[in-house]
Amino acid sequence: MVVERVTHLQRILTIMILIISLLIFLFLEGCRSSTTEDAQNDSESMAPRPEVVKIGVFEPLTGIYKYAGNLELEGIMLANQLYPEVDQIRIELVIMDNKSDKLSSARVVSDLIQKEGVSALIGSYSSTLSLSAGPILGELKVPAVAPTSTNQDFTIGNDYY
Repeated sequence: MVVERVTHLQRILTIMILIISLLIFLFLEGCRSSTTEDAQNDSESMAPRPEVVKIGVFEPLTGIYKYAGNLELEGIMLANQLYPEVDQIRIELVIMDNKSDKLSSARVVSDLIQKEGVSALIGSYSSTLSLSAGPILGELKVPAVAPTSTNQDFTIGNDYY
C-alpha cells in the first residue's frame, strides 16, 4: 500500500513537472515579439532580452505540511534541472519556506516579488497557503501556478493564479 502510494505521488510529481515546464515556456513565449520583422523594427524601443528569469517557489518546507511541500519542491527542482533554460534564457529558482502558515505564506510571496524580483511564482502545497497569496498576486500583477492546490476559490476573480 505504501509503495503504491509513493508510486502514485511520483506520477503526480512527474505530471506536475511537465505542466510547470510547459507553463513557464508559454509564459516566456508570450513575452516575445510576434515576428522577426517586428523585432527588427522595434529593436531600438524594446528592452533587451533577459539572460535570467527568476521564478519564486514558496512551499511549506517546515511545519505540518513539510513532507508534501518538500516532495513538491523536489519535483520543481527536478524540472529546473532537466530544463534549466527556455528559449536560451536561464531559469533561476528562488525558494522560500512558508512554514505551513497562512500569514508566513503571504509574507513570503510579497518578499519574493518585491525583494527578490521574481517574474512568476510556483506554490504552494495546501490550498489554504495558496489562498493567502492570491490577493498579493492580483495586486502586484504577478502570475502564479499552484500545482497541487485543489480549492477553486483561489482562482475565482484572480487573473494571476
